[in-house]
Amino acid sequence: MPLMGLLKVSESAFRNYQIHGKHRQINGLVLIERLNEKYGNCINKSELQMNFAEAYWANGNLHSMFKIFETFYPVETTKVNYVLDPIVHTIVKSHGVASVVMVSNFVNSIVVRYGDYHPMCILWKYLFLSELFNDNLEAEKLLSQNTNLIENIQYLTPSLTRKMLKTHKVECVQRIMIILLKHKRMEPYQWILRSLFEYYYTLGNVRQCKEIMKHSIELNVPLPQAQQSRLIHMVLNNKHQQKINKEVTAIIFKLMF
Repeated sequence: MPLMGLLKVSESAFRNYQIHGKHRQINGLVLIERLNEKYGNCINKSELQMNFAEAYWANGNLHSMFKIFETFYPVETTKVNYVLDPIVHTIVKSHGVASVVMVSNFVNSIVVRYGDYHPMCILWKYLFLSELFNDNLEAEKLLSQNTNLIENIQYLTPSLTRKMLKTHKVECVQRIMIILLKHKRMEPYQWILRSLFEYYYTLGNVRQCKEIMKHSIELNVPLPQAQQSRLIHMVLNNKHQQKINKEVTAIIFKLMF
């Protein structure tokens, strides 16, 4: 068979393995790797290794998978993090201590070798969202042991907050707020306050809306003027809502709080 024919066979076989990812076999990938090395490396090495990693995951070989992730992380950062998210979710959800330790070792190695906290953020997220108290403690430990982690976590808060409020997990939102307040991250904290106000406003919960507004004033992280006006109309049960200027709002809030 001509050389180009062999190259096409190798590449075609590789694409076939990609399409049938769930049924991917290690031996088949090994054969493709050998053909690839023998006939000119027509398939990108990092791409091939990422397929090996997914195959190892499918076959329960976490050690080999994480080894590939770590080696090729600088080249395949986006792909690794994309694949890693559901993997970490599954591992944390399965409550396998040994597997979680392997994830922890991996994310720590990425921080040490590459200074990248994104994989650690993924682990923190699922430990934090876990219903197990011990997992929540591990999430706290990650934060306390990695002072730069909060810098990355704060950017997760909008998406996490939206997700949790959608499923009415207010307690989780409050735990995030405690973390942000502890680390003096007032900008994302203010964003969550606005979201909480909208959540309770939609439910028609006057008491909670008042508490949120009072809290925002006390911390000097005021909510938008539109929300302030809505609260006043809500308290007064005014169905014909009009914008209330700042001076009037300030007077009413002094009386209200």
